[in-house]
Amino acid sequence: AAVRRRHLTISRLSKLKIESKWTSPRCQRRAAAGGGGSEAAARGLDLVAGFGCGVLATCFNAPFDVAKSRIQSQLPAATAGATGDSHRHYHGTLSTLARIAREEGLAACWKGFQAKAIRMGLAGLVGLSSFDLVKWLLV
Repeated sequence: AAVRRRHLTISRLSKLKIESKWTSPRCQRRAAAGGGGSEAAARGLDLVAGFGCGVLATCFNAPFDVAKSRIQSQLPAATAGATGDSHRHYHGTLSTLARIAREEGLAACWKGFQAKAIRMGLAGLVGLSSFDLVKWLLV
């Protein structure tokens, strides 16, 4: 059964490659419901939605990522004691966020946002498109 399913998947992929159609039933329904919208527009909407979801997730995740990076960048306790700097600045996630906001301003919690937003936006775009394609191939 697994060999047969694999054969069907390979034949579907080759059919997609030959006919140059990368259209899921969901995209076809969306295009048909739009009253004259094309399949390409429906696929484009999926791409924009995937990118937007990745950027939106970054808006909420960025401060926690900054706090994690600050905590991880500290020297371990044994090494810090050997160099004479035994005081650790950051202890927990929320206290780290509070300290960053107090000392550097609230905007510092979103340092590096642009690079993270682009990376996660592209990941969302590829992830949603790939999921849609694989789901269509297997169903």
